[in-house]
Amino acid sequence: MAGLPRQRQQLGSSYRISTRGQSLEQVGFVHLSRADQVEATAARFYGDLPAGAVQLLTLCPARLAAAGLEVRLEPVGPSGELFPHLYGPVPLEAVLRVEALFSASDSRQSLH
Repeated sequence: MAGLPRQRQQLGSSYRISTRGQSLEQVGFVHLSRADQVEATAARFYGDLPAGAVQLLTLCPARLAAAGLEVRLEPVGPSGELFPHLYGPVPLEAVLRVEALFSASDSRQSLH
């Protein structure tokens, strides 16, 4: 991991959190969001946390596929909106960027 930004080094060899308070082992997949879904997801599930408490990982789909990992678009909730679910841990090699995610109510940073 030499040469990687410090935030990426803190992830270890893979990321195994599915969603807030639940692991990959508990849920069976890692919840992901497309770029156009991040702001609403942040507001709904993490809006009560202070700015910077949540890290946004930007992933490379090609690297996930090269690692043999499956991402499925699956309907969620009453709207049936499709969200990506990763069936396996996020390998460090697939993480392109790690950045602090401010809550949607925090006007100091836009997620667009």
